[in-house]
Amino acid sequence: MKTLKHIIYIALIVLLCSACVEQESPQKKVETKQVNTKKQHSKAVEQSEVTKESDEEITKVSEWKDNAIQKSEYNMSQGTCKGDSLIAPAYVDEKRIVYLSYGTDADRIYEFSTENQECKVLYKSQGIGNITGNNGKLFWSEYDTQQLSNVEWKIKSLDLSNKKVSEISSGGSYKDTPTPTVRNGVDSVNWIEYEIKGNSVISKLVQYDTKNENKLIVSEVSLDESDARKGEYFILQQAAEKKEKLLVYKTFFKDGEKSFELGLYQNGKPINTLLEENKVLDFVSNEKYFAYTGEGHLTAFSINNPNQKLKYKTGNRLTTDTPIFINPNTIIFRYAMNELIIANLDKKVSYSLTGYSQLVSKPIYNNGLLSYGMKSGEEGNEKISFFVVKID
Repeated sequence: MKTLKHIIYIALIVLLCSACVEQESPQKKVETKQVNTKKQHSKAVEQSEVTKESDEEITKVSEWKDNAIQKSEYNMSQGTCKGDSLIAPAYVDEKRIVYLSYGTDADRIYEFSTENQECKVLYKSQGIGNITGNNGKLFWSEYDTQQLSNVEWKIKSLDLSNKKVSEISSGGSYKDTPTPTVRNGVDSVNWIEYEIKGNSVISKLVQYDTKNENKLIVSEVSLDESDARKGEYFILQQAAEKKEKLLVYKTFFKDGEKSFELGLYQNGKPINTLLEENKVLDFVSNEKYFAYTGEGHLTAFSINNPNQKLKYKTGNRLTTDTPIFINPNTIIFRYAMNELIIANLDKKVSYSLTGYSQLVSKPIYNNGLLSYGMKSGEEGNEKISFFVVKID
C-alpha cells in the first residue's frame, strides 16, 4: 500500500503541518495545468479555449480601506479557561466560542461564553479527531487518535440548544486509509470515508444535511490495487458556495501513470476541472473565484478566466493554508502559523490582519464572524487569546 501511504502523507500535511517544508531542490519546477472545460467538449475546442497563462502579484498594503474591521479579544489565560497552550476555535456565534482541548486523560469540547467569559465542558472522550459546526450544532470525528489508520471511528453531533449528543455515522479505516475529516458546508457537513473490497479501495464522498439530518453518499470512486493500479482515489474535500456543489481533490492511476486533479462536483457529478497539480494543501471557491494554497504562495483565479492567475507570494518556502471567502472578492488565509492575511482579489491587494505573531491558529468563519486563537508575549509571561472579528 505504498501509494496510499503517500496519499495519507499529503492529507496529513494539510491537517497537521501547515508550516512544514518539504526538502526539495529549489530548481525543481512543478508543472501546473489549469483547465476550464466541460466533459462533452472535443480536444480541438478545448485547445482553442486555452490561452497563455500569466501571473499577477497580490501586493501588500499598510492600511486596509476596503472593509471596516471590528475586533474583540478574550483572554484565555485566566479564570475557568486558564491554559498555556494555543487553542483553536471550532465554532463561533454571538454568544459563544467552542473549542477542543486535548488532554492526557481525555479530550474535551469546551464552550466559552463571550458574555460572562467563563468556560464549561460540553463533552469529553478518549479520542476526538477534528471538530466543526454550523446552524447551532457541532460535528466531530471520534476514534483512537493514537492510531493514524486501522481504527474504527464515529461521527457525532451536539445540539448547542439542548446539549443532546447524537451519532450520525460510523465506520472503519483499514489498510492505511485515513479517518474522516469533517468539514463545514452550506447547511451541511461533509467528509470522505473508505471501504475495502478485495483488492480495491472505494472512496465515498459523504454529505450530511444539518437541518434535515439526512446522510447522503454524493459520489464514490474505486482504486484497483492489484498488479497494475488503476482508478481514482479521493484525497480531500471542501464545500463550495452552494449546497449542491463540492470541491474534490483526487488522484488518478492510468497506464502506470499517477496524476492529480482538483475539480468541482455538482449533485455528485464532476462538472469542471479546476487544477491538475500535486502538493496542494488547501482550497476554496465561490461563484467567482477559486483559490488554493501551497508552499510559498496562495494562488487564485477567476472561474471564468482560469489562465489569469493572481498570486500572493510569501517570499520563502513556508506555506499558506485555510483560505476562507467572506464575500465574493475578499479572502482570508493563514501564513505559516504566525499571521492572518486579508486580500481583495478584485483590487489585487493584501493586508496583515493580525501582524506577525508568535503563534496563530487556523481561522474559522461562522454566522458572519471570523474567529482565531493567538499566543503572544515573552516566555514565562505568555498569553492565549481568542479573537472574534466582524468584517463589514
